[in-house]
Amino acid sequence: MSSTTTTTLADVLTAVVRDARLAATFNAIADATAQIADTLRSASVGKAGTTNVFGDHQLEVDVIADKIVFNALRDSGAVSVGASEENPVAVPLHQLEQVQQVSQKEEETTKVAFFTQEQSADARENGLVVTFDPLDGSSCIAPNFAVGSIFGIWPHGELIGRKCGDQLGSAISIYGPRDVLAIAIPASAAKDDKPHVVELTHIRGVWQVTIADMKIAADGKVFAPGNLRATADNPSYQRLVNYWISSKKTLRYTGAMVPDVFHILVQGNGVFCNPPSKTAPLKLRLLYEVAPLSLMIEAAGGRSTDGLNPSVMDRRVSDYDERCAVALGSSHEVARFLEYNVVADGL
Repeated sequence: MSSTTTTTLADVLTAVVRDARLAATFNAIADATAQIADTLRSASVGKAGTTNVFGDHQLEVDVIADKIVFNALRDSGAVSVGASEENPVAVPLHQLEQVQQVSQKEEETTKVAFFTQEQSADARENGLVVTFDPLDGSSCIAPNFAVGSIFGIWPHGELIGRKCGDQLGSAISIYGPRDVLAIAIPASAAKDDKPHVVELTHIRGVWQVTIADMKIAADGKVFAPGNLRATADNPSYQRLVNYWISSKKTLRYTGAMVPDVFHILVQGNGVFCNPPSKTAPLKLRLLYEVAPLSLMIEAAGGRSTDGLNPSVMDRRVSDYDERCAVALGSSHEVARFLEYNVVADGL
């Protein structure tokens, strides 16, 4: 893909993506990203008074972002089923209510209009499946840190039993000083049979290519150790972190997975990990966080593992709320994560 001829999202999709449904899905994700970015600049960051199925208190922006994504996917005409980290079940998009009330505070009611047109039979019968975390790291919103969204795009049909490597693509959105979208197209979905990871920035209402070919080197200079409290009773994780520190690698950790992983993509090296311990159990969800980000990292030339499989792409989905460990980024550091046996020692 030439950066001189592919300057916008439309150019990238035309030049690279083989399936029109996949292209339409990336467009829908881009539209949702722009809407969520606007919402974050105007919506309340207070609690919505609701909890998700995990018992986590939801912010108003969590609820609004979730509905924005469902809305955009339904209107794309290319997606038949969505599943959100906020409610981890397969939702047939044609069954969603036409209008969903998002929040109500005294005299003000905020609404997102849902799906004013009936979904086509083709979309229902042949549409893709999208799993997503509408607003990852929402606890970082109040201190005004960067946050993001995560999207995995899958073939039509049931996800249980599928390999993570069956994904047709993935995307992440980063809401910070810039509104940025990164899309990953694996070789199996590309016209040239090569993987592509592209950064786009929302500039004057247009998604413009700002990095045409994101790549990750085998050696990592930075590390982002998630679930760091697990080092208290996972000695293998403690040894690994001590190794990174004694090797004078640079700590880069924000507390939000999307900005931390995106930093690796932008810098072209590094490692992010999130292993468990007996008192700090598995937290990240395979369908909504780990699988989409692992696909993107591997498409950029990096490596991913859940600590049990050589690659997250080898893992099969067993549940819509499945949780797992992860290490992803520069291949040499991911290999070191496996060498230290961090996950097995923490389970």
